Amino acid sequence: MLALWVALRNAAPVIGGAIIFGINSSINASGAVSLNTYLAIIGIMCAGPFIALLLSHPSQVQRKDGVVIVFRKTGWLLSLSEWWSVIASKNMLLLCPLFFTSWFYGSYIGTLQTQYFNVRTRALCAFVIPMGDIVGGFMVGYFLDNKRMSIKQKARASFAFLMTCNLALWIWTAIITKQLEDSKPIIDWTSPEFGRTFSLFLLFDLVTMATQTSLFWIIGQMSNDFIILSYMTGTLRGVECAGQAVAYGIKSSDTTDWLSIGFNVGLFVLAIPFAWMVIRKIGVQSFKEIEPDAASTDEKSDAPDSKEELA
Repeated sequence: MLALWVALRNAAPVIGGAIIFGINSSINASGAVSLNTYLAIIGIMCAGPFIALLLSHPSQVQRKDGVVIVFRKTGWLLSLSEWWSVIASKNMLLLCPLFFTSWFYGSYIGTLQTQYFNVRTRALCAFVIPMGDIVGGFMVGYFLDNKRMSIKQKARASFAFLMTCNLALWIWTAIITKQLEDSKPIIDWTSPEFGRTFSLFLLFDLVTMATQTSLFWIIGQMSNDFIILSYMTGTLRGVECAGQAVAYGIKSSDTTDWLSIGFNVGLFVLAIPFAWMVIRKIGVQSFKEIEPDAASTDEKSDAPDSKEELA
Protein backbone atom coordinates (compact mmCIF):
# COMPACT_ATOMS: atom_id res chain seq x y z
CA MET A 1 0.00 0.00 0.00
CA LEU A 2 2.86 2.38 0.77
CA ALA A 3 4.37 1.76 -2.66
CA LEU A 4 0.97 2.34 -4.27
CA TRP A 5 0.69 5.66 -2.43
CA VAL A 6 4.18 6.59 -3.66
CA ALA A 7 3.18 5.75 -7.23
CA LEU A 8 0.01 7.83 -7.03
CA ARG A 9 1.88 10.68 -5.37
CA ASN A 10 4.48 10.75 -8.14
CA ALA A 11 2.04 10.30 -10.99
CA ALA A 12 1.49 14.07 -10.92
CA PRO A 13 5.22 14.93 -11.27
CA VAL A 14 5.47 12.44 -14.13
CA ILE A 15 2.51 14.04 -15.92
CA GLY A 16 3.79 17.52 -15.16
CA GLY A 17 7.25 16.50 -16.31
CA ALA A 18 5.82 15.17 -19.56
CA ILE A 19 4.20 18.56 -20.18
CA ILE A 20 7.44 20.39 -19.37
CA PHE A 21 9.42 18.08 -21.62
CA GLY A 22 6.95 18.38 -24.47
CA ILE A 23 7.05 22.17 -24.39
CA ASN A 24 10.81 22.58 -23.91
CA SER A 25 12.35 19.59 -25.70
CA SER A 26 13.56 21.74 -28.60
CA ILE A 27 15.34 24.40 -26.50
CA ASN A 28 18.99 23.39 -26.78
CA ALA A 29 20.37 26.26 -24.70
CA SER A 30 20.87 27.30 -21.10
CA GLY A 31 18.43 29.62 -19.38
CA ALA A 32 14.79 29.54 -18.34
CA VAL A 33 12.03 27.26 -19.57
CA SER A 34 9.35 28.56 -21.92
CA LEU A 35 6.63 30.81 -20.49
CA ASN A 36 4.09 28.33 -21.85
CA THR A 37 5.38 25.85 -19.26
CA TYR A 38 4.14 28.03 -16.42
CA LEU A 39 0.84 28.70 -18.15
CA ALA A 40 0.19 24.97 -18.61
CA ILE A 41 1.07 24.05 -15.02
CA ILE A 42 -0.88 26.97 -13.52
CA GLY A 43 -3.89 26.02 -15.65
CA ILE A 44 -3.85 22.47 -14.30
CA MET A 45 -3.52 23.74 -10.72
CA CYS A 46 -6.45 26.12 -11.17
CA ALA A 47 -8.59 23.23 -12.42
CA GLY A 48 -7.76 21.16 -9.33
CA PRO A 49 -10.37 22.60 -6.92
CA PHE A 50 -13.14 22.09 -9.47
CA ILE A 51 -12.08 18.51 -10.17
CA ALA A 52 -12.05 17.88 -6.41
CA LEU A 53 -15.77 18.72 -6.30
CA LEU A 54 -16.38 15.41 -8.08
CA LEU A 55 -15.18 13.48 -5.01
CA SER A 56 -17.76 11.86 -2.76
CA HIS A 57 -18.51 13.44 0.59
CA PRO A 58 -16.61 11.61 3.38
CA SER A 59 -19.89 10.62 5.06
CA GLN A 60 -20.81 8.67 1.91
CA VAL A 61 -17.62 6.60 1.85
CA GLN A 62 -17.77 2.95 2.85
CA ARG A 63 -15.59 -0.13 2.60
CA LYS A 64 -16.12 -2.94 0.12
CA ASP A 65 -17.87 -5.01 2.80
CA GLY A 66 -20.41 -2.22 3.32
CA VAL A 67 -19.05 -0.92 6.63
CA VAL A 68 -19.40 2.86 6.84
CA ILE A 69 -16.27 4.84 7.65
CA VAL A 70 -16.68 6.51 11.06
CA PHE A 71 -15.08 9.89 11.61
CA ARG A 72 -14.01 11.10 15.02
CA LYS A 73 -15.13 14.52 16.20
CA THR A 74 -12.31 16.56 17.64
CA GLY A 75 -11.06 20.12 18.01
CA TRP A 76 -7.87 22.11 17.64
CA LEU A 77 -6.87 22.03 21.31
CA LEU A 78 -7.52 18.32 21.67
CA SER A 79 -5.65 17.52 18.46
CA LEU A 80 -2.66 19.64 19.48
CA SER A 81 -2.60 17.98 22.90
CA GLU A 82 -2.68 14.50 21.37
CA TRP A 83 -0.07 15.41 18.78
CA TRP A 84 2.23 16.70 21.51
CA SER A 85 1.96 13.40 23.38
CA VAL A 86 3.17 11.69 20.19
CA ILE A 87 6.00 14.05 19.25
CA ALA A 88 7.29 14.11 22.84
CA SER A 89 7.74 10.34 22.94
CA LYS A 90 11.33 9.12 23.02
CA ASN A 91 11.18 6.99 19.88
CA MET A 92 9.71 9.77 17.74
CA LEU A 93 12.34 12.22 18.96
CA LEU A 94 15.07 9.72 18.07
CA LEU A 95 13.71 9.43 14.52
CA CYS A 96 13.29 13.17 13.96
CA PRO A 97 16.91 13.78 12.82
CA LEU A 98 16.45 11.22 10.05
CA PHE A 99 13.06 12.70 9.15
CA PHE A 100 14.73 16.12 8.93
CA THR A 101 17.49 15.02 6.59
CA SER A 102 15.48 12.59 4.45
CA TRP A 103 14.75 15.19 1.72
CA PHE A 104 17.58 17.60 2.53
CA TYR A 105 19.38 16.71 -0.69
CA GLY A 106 16.82 18.28 -3.05
CA SER A 107 18.04 21.86 -2.97
CA TYR A 108 21.59 20.93 -3.92
CA ILE A 109 20.70 18.45 -6.65
CA GLY A 110 18.24 20.95 -8.13
CA THR A 111 20.93 23.62 -8.12
CA LEU A 112 23.34 21.33 -9.97
CA GLN A 113 20.74 20.76 -12.68
CA THR A 114 20.13 24.50 -13.04
CA GLN A 115 23.84 25.31 -13.14
CA TYR A 116 25.00 22.71 -15.63
CA PHE A 117 22.04 21.31 -17.62
CA ASN A 118 20.50 23.12 -20.56
CA VAL A 119 16.75 23.67 -20.80
CA ARG A 120 15.73 20.55 -22.69
CA THR A 121 17.90 18.31 -20.51
CA ARG A 122 16.34 19.75 -17.35
CA ALA A 123 12.95 19.14 -18.94
CA LEU A 124 13.93 15.52 -19.56
CA CYS A 125 14.93 15.22 -15.89
CA ALA A 126 11.56 16.62 -14.81
CA PHE A 127 9.84 13.89 -16.82
CA VAL A 128 12.01 10.84 -16.14
CA ILE A 129 13.41 11.30 -12.63
CA PRO A 130 10.03 11.07 -10.79
CA MET A 131 9.78 7.56 -12.24
CA GLY A 132 12.76 6.73 -10.04
CA ASP A 133 10.62 7.64 -7.02
CA ILE A 134 7.99 5.14 -8.11
CA VAL A 135 10.55 2.40 -8.71
CA GLY A 136 12.24 3.07 -5.36
CA GLY A 137 8.94 2.88 -3.49
CA PHE A 138 7.95 -0.40 -5.11
CA MET A 139 11.40 -1.94 -4.64
CA VAL A 140 11.56 -1.33 -0.90
CA GLY A 141 7.85 -2.12 -0.55
CA TYR A 142 8.38 -5.51 -2.19
CA PHE A 143 11.29 -6.21 0.16
CA LEU A 144 9.40 -5.17 3.29
CA ASP A 145 6.46 -7.38 2.28
CA ASN A 146 8.75 -10.39 1.98
CA LYS A 147 7.36 -13.17 4.20
CA ARG A 148 10.56 -15.22 4.21
CA MET A 149 12.34 -12.77 6.50
CA SER A 150 11.40 -11.71 10.00
CA ILE A 151 10.38 -8.14 10.78
CA LYS A 152 13.63 -7.72 12.68
CA GLN A 153 15.70 -8.83 9.69
CA LYS A 154 13.80 -6.62 7.26
CA ALA A 155 14.09 -3.56 9.49
CA ARG A 156 17.83 -3.94 10.00
CA ALA A 157 18.70 -5.00 6.46
CA SER A 158 16.71 -2.21 4.80
CA PHE A 159 18.08 0.41 7.19
CA ALA A 160 21.71 -0.67 6.69
CA PHE A 161 21.34 -0.88 2.91
CA LEU A 162 19.56 2.46 2.49
CA MET A 163 21.89 4.39 4.78
CA THR A 164 24.88 2.95 2.92
CA CYS A 165 23.34 3.92 -0.42
CA ASN A 166 22.61 7.46 0.74
CA LEU A 167 26.16 8.03 1.95
CA ALA A 168 27.63 6.40 -1.16
CA LEU A 169 25.59 8.76 -3.35
CA TRP A 170 27.04 11.75 -1.53
CA ILE A 171 30.56 10.48 -2.17
CA TRP A 172 29.63 10.19 -5.85
CA THR A 173 28.11 13.69 -5.70
CA ALA A 174 31.37 15.11 -4.36
CA ILE A 175 33.28 13.54 -7.25
CA ILE A 176 30.79 14.82 -9.85
CA THR A 177 30.79 18.29 -8.27
CA LYS A 178 34.58 18.53 -8.50
CA GLN A 179 34.50 17.46 -12.15
CA LEU A 180 31.79 19.99 -13.00
CA GLU A 181 33.53 22.82 -11.18
CA ASP A 182 36.73 22.12 -13.10
CA SER A 183 35.17 21.90 -16.57
CA LYS A 184 32.05 24.12 -16.11
CA PRO A 185 30.12 22.48 -18.98
CA ILE A 186 26.63 23.20 -20.27
CA ILE A 187 25.31 19.64 -20.46
CA ASP A 188 22.94 18.45 -23.16
CA TRP A 189 21.59 14.90 -23.35
CA THR A 190 24.08 14.37 -26.18
CA SER A 191 27.04 15.46 -24.01
CA PRO A 192 29.53 12.90 -22.66
CA GLU A 193 28.92 14.18 -19.11
CA PHE A 194 25.19 13.50 -19.30
CA GLY A 195 25.21 9.82 -18.41
CA ARG A 196 27.03 10.04 -15.09
CA THR A 197 25.23 13.19 -13.91
CA PHE A 198 21.74 12.12 -14.97
CA SER A 199 22.15 8.68 -13.40
CA LEU A 200 23.24 10.35 -10.15
CA PHE A 201 20.06 12.45 -10.06
CA LEU A 202 17.88 9.45 -10.92
CA LEU A 203 19.45 7.26 -8.24
CA PHE A 204 19.09 10.01 -5.65
CA ASP A 205 15.33 10.10 -6.19
CA LEU A 206 15.10 6.31 -6.22
CA VAL A 207 17.05 5.87 -2.97
CA THR A 208 15.40 8.84 -1.25
CA MET A 209 11.90 7.58 -1.97
CA ALA A 210 12.91 4.08 -0.88
CA THR A 211 14.16 5.65 2.36
CA GLN A 212 10.90 7.58 2.75
CA THR A 213 8.82 4.45 2.22
CA SER A 214 10.87 2.59 4.81
CA LEU A 215 10.37 5.43 7.31
CA PHE A 216 6.61 5.12 6.98
CA TRP A 217 6.96 1.37 7.47
CA ILE A 218 9.09 1.94 10.58
CA ILE A 219 6.55 4.16 12.29
CA GLY A 220 3.89 1.65 11.26
CA GLN A 221 5.65 -0.84 13.53
CA MET A 222 5.45 1.54 16.48
CA SER A 223 1.69 1.61 16.99
CA ASN A 224 -1.54 -0.14 16.01
CA ASP A 225 -3.67 2.92 16.76
CA PHE A 226 -4.66 4.68 13.56
CA ILE A 227 -5.16 8.00 15.32
CA ILE A 228 -1.65 7.82 16.77
CA LEU A 229 -0.30 6.75 13.38
CA SER A 230 -1.93 9.76 11.73
CA TYR A 231 -0.05 12.04 14.13
CA MET A 232 3.17 10.11 13.52
CA THR A 233 2.92 10.34 9.74
CA GLY A 234 2.01 14.01 10.01
CA THR A 235 5.08 14.58 12.15
CA LEU A 236 7.25 12.74 9.63
CA ARG A 237 5.96 14.91 6.80
CA GLY A 238 6.23 18.10 8.85
CA VAL A 239 9.80 17.54 10.02
CA GLU A 240 10.79 16.45 6.52
CA CYS A 241 9.36 19.69 5.09
CA ALA A 242 11.19 21.71 7.74
CA GLY A 243 14.41 20.07 6.57
CA GLN A 244 13.66 21.01 2.98
CA ALA A 245 12.96 24.61 3.99
CA VAL A 246 16.29 24.86 5.81
CA ALA A 247 18.13 23.21 2.90
CA TYR A 248 16.69 25.64 0.35
CA GLY A 249 17.40 28.54 2.69
CA ILE A 250 21.05 27.53 2.91
CA LYS A 251 21.32 27.08 -0.85
CA SER A 252 19.63 30.42 -1.57
CA SER A 253 22.37 32.26 0.32
CA ASP A 254 25.88 32.88 -0.97
CA THR A 255 27.37 29.53 0.03
CA THR A 256 29.62 27.05 -1.72
CA ASP A 257 28.48 23.71 -3.08
CA TRP A 258 30.77 22.00 -0.61
CA LEU A 259 28.86 23.46 2.33
CA SER A 260 25.69 21.76 1.08
CA ILE A 261 27.52 18.47 0.61
CA GLY A 262 29.01 18.76 4.09
CA PHE A 263 25.63 19.52 5.67
CA ASN A 264 23.97 16.56 3.97
CA VAL A 265 26.68 14.08 4.89
CA GLY A 266 26.96 15.44 8.42
CA LEU A 267 23.22 15.28 9.05
CA PHE A 268 23.00 11.71 7.79
CA VAL A 269 25.92 10.58 9.92
CA LEU A 270 24.37 12.34 12.93
CA ALA A 271 20.92 10.83 12.33
CA ILE A 272 22.01 7.20 11.88
CA PRO A 273 22.88 6.32 15.52
CA PHE A 274 19.69 7.96 16.84
CA ALA A 275 17.53 6.12 14.31
CA TRP A 276 19.33 2.86 15.04
CA MET A 277 18.18 3.04 18.66
CA VAL A 278 14.63 2.64 17.31
CA ILE A 279 15.40 0.25 14.45
CA ARG A 280 17.04 -2.29 16.76
CA LYS A 281 13.80 -2.61 18.75
CA ILE A 282 11.63 -3.51 15.74
CA GLY A 283 10.71 -7.18 15.80
CA VAL A 284 12.51 -7.63 19.12
CA GLN A 285 10.41 -5.83 21.71
CA SER A 286 7.05 -4.13 21.79
CA PHE A 287 6.95 -0.38 21.64
CA LYS A 288 5.32 1.36 24.55
CA GLU A 289 1.91 2.37 23.28
CA ILE A 290 1.44 6.13 23.16
CA GLU A 291 -1.85 7.09 24.77
CA PRO A 292 -3.63 10.31 23.80
CA ASP A 293 -5.05 12.47 26.56
CA ALA A 294 -7.74 10.83 28.63
CA ALA A 295 -10.12 13.59 27.60
CA SER A 296 -10.23 12.12 24.12
CA THR A 297 -11.08 8.57 25.19
CA ASP A 298 -14.81 8.94 24.75
CA GLU A 299 -14.43 10.63 21.39
CA LYS A 300 -12.23 7.79 20.18
CA SER A 301 -14.73 5.13 21.12
CA ASP A 302 -16.64 5.44 17.86
CA ALA A 303 -13.54 5.49 15.67
CA PRO A 304 -11.60 2.42 14.56
CA ASP A 305 -8.40 2.25 16.60
CA SER A 306 -6.50 -0.66 15.20
CA LYS A 307 -5.23 -1.98 11.92
CA GLU A 308 -7.29 -5.11 12.35
CA GLU A 309 -10.55 -3.15 12.46
CA LEU A 310 -9.70 -1.46 9.18
CA ALA A 311 -8.33 -4.54 7.46
